[in-house]
Amino acid sequence: MREAARLVGLVPIAVVVALGVGFLLRWKLPVGGFLALQFPAGKDDLESLVGDRDDPRRAKTYRQLDIDTRIFIPVYWALLVAVAVVFAFRDRWWAPWVGGAAAAAATLAALLDLLENERTLRVLDTPLAETTDADARSIRSAAQKKWVAAILSVALIGALFVGKDMPEVATWLGRGYWAAAAAGVVGLVYRPLLGGFMLLTGVTVLAALVVLGFDIDDFPLDFFRY
Repeated sequence: MREAARLVGLVPIAVVVALGVGFLLRWKLPVGGFLALQFPAGKDDLESLVGDRDDPRRAKTYRQLDIDTRIFIPVYWALLVAVAVVFAFRDRWWAPWVGGAAAAAATLAALLDLLENERTLRVLDTPLAETTDADARSIRSAAQKKWVAAILSVALIGALFVGKDMPEVATWLGRGYWAAAAAGVVGLVYRPLLGGFMLLTGVTVLAALVVLGFDIDDFPLDFFRY
């Protein structure tokens, strides 16, 4: 199990760093605008965000959705599920249940994210005159459920990192996941904080991968069942 934990840590580190640099230097996604597009209250919101079919903002949104679907969603799903599954093997009777629930919530979040993107693409392919308030609300509905599932997954993963048998570094990682989840809960009402949820989750996941991969504080040694 130790080697599996190290593998979960080492293999994705370079991927996460490379993706982060790529997003910052190449694609430069405007997170605020991209978040706003996930919560349109009606047709008027869609018009203000992406205009009509010949609006260049639609072409830009197509590219963003392509990156989101092909890269971002599979990566965050794989990382959350991997961490949840590894820590489901903690030597505690409840760990498999919590880890399984965290992996299931992450999977649900990814599927809802894909559904949200499909509905957004359908709106982008439709002239504004033929777009309805119901189309906008369908995007909003999928996005709201996605964020709830993602926040739940992160909170459950945080629970897998805490306990009297865990090294201190693990406890701090668990607190990091819970801080991210707390930001996400507030972000459901005050949406700019959803960006903070993503940032805190990404930093904590990367920190957990580093700790796992490099055996910091003998992290994977003492508390796995196998």
